[in-house]
Amino acid sequence: MNDSNLEGRRVLVVGASGGIGRATSNALAREGARVALAARRPEMLAEAVDAAGSRCVGIECDVRDPTDCSRVVERAVDELGGLDALVYTPGITLMLRIEDADAEAWRSTFNTNVIGAALVTRAALPALLESRGKVVFISSIAIDDQPPRIGLAPYIASKVALESMARAWQGEHPTIGFTTIAVGDTATEKIIE
Repeated sequence: MNDSNLEGRRVLVVGASGGIGRATSNALAREGARVALAARRPEMLAEAVDAAGSRCVGIECDVRDPTDCSRVVERAVDELGGLDALVYTPGITLMLRIEDADAEAWRSTFNTNVIGAALVTRAALPALLESRGKVVFISSIAIDDQPPRIGLAPYIASKVALESMARAWQGEHPTIGFTTIAVGDTATEKIIE
């Protein structure tokens, strides 16, 4: 894929109803890509699709549901006629001290930030192998903070796992370009407990 020309490229952006995902979808659409926007909140997804433009489609998807992870890729491939890239942007941040993080806090964070990414990528693999496509996982600069930020342990651990998983995918599938982009603090929705 020629990175400087996105005209007609087929891209699935997961987590596209707000924040980084929505901004990414809009930028890709402006550059001529055909974008499938996937998100779990239908009202916000509809608004995001309208904002992104007529070359875009919306697909409801909850990455915590393994069936949705497969279905979203199947629908995107059908709607777009293939897949040249996958951008995975969902992220949940539970603000709580590590000793207060119970099993559900860890499970919820990893289900969204890591397991969903793994399952969506696995489903997209055949289409991406065919197109020699690209995968981008959104990570965080918080993983490099020393000392680590208080209240972000599950989030940081999940983003470290995501980074490691991206390297593992790349090692096993060298014809697909896997990368992570670490972003800083953003004005996106956060769950605070």
